[in-house]
Amino acid sequence: MEPDAADKTDARLSNGEALRRLRDPDLWIGGDHELGLAMPLGSLDMHLRLRLLRALWRQPQLSGVVCDKQELGHPWLAVDEALAARTELYGCLQMGKRLAGCYTQFLDNDNEAWFLLCIPRAMVEQVYPVNYLDWEANTWWLAELDELLAQIGMHVNAQVPFELGILGHEATADLIDRDELTSQFLTRTDLLVPDVQFARFGVVPHGRQVTEGLWWTGGVG
Repeated sequence: MEPDAADKTDARLSNGEALRRLRDPDLWIGGDHELGLAMPLGSLDMHLRLRLLRALWRQPQLSGVVCDKQELGHPWLAVDEALAARTELYGCLQMGKRLAGCYTQFLDNDNEAWFLLCIPRAMVEQVYPVNYLDWEANTWWLAELDELLAQIGMHVNAQVPFELGILGHEATADLIDRDELTSQFLTRTDLLVPDVQFARFGVVPHGRQVTEGLWWTGGVG
């Protein structure tokens, strides 16, 4: 289906119908495009989980939550301690004129403390023309998607400061161990970096300052 035709189809659906369409298992494959927010190791207690979930899911581009992708289209649940104790929660993200299914995830162990917003690659394909033969042709929409996620990360940081943000396909796999966070790593263009991290490693801030004390290294101007 051409993107414009798909947009028109979505427009004819009620919100509940559009959400129920997102239950299709084939839309939840292909790995995830992530916004990963690194928190201090050992910090993801119930209080912080609640703050992170509420800061993210209350943003206007997002709607949620439910406990399982097959519950999309059911009434949204208010985030409470029972939900915050779960590893994953599901909802949707407004991407232009389209709704895409997404989920949040906590990764918490001896080496990791991540809060992630994940969009399955198959969901991305419903919105953007992913070209697997010529990856350079995807540059424009990758920049658009990462800009959206960077804005979400910026708003979360204003309520719950994080140590580092990273964006991209399976992005957090590039920083499994905190020892991998180096001055060279901070030269990447897919990061949300607090001033304190640039200062810690002696790196000159680069990219765009999206809010006081936070830089989006993929931003321009």
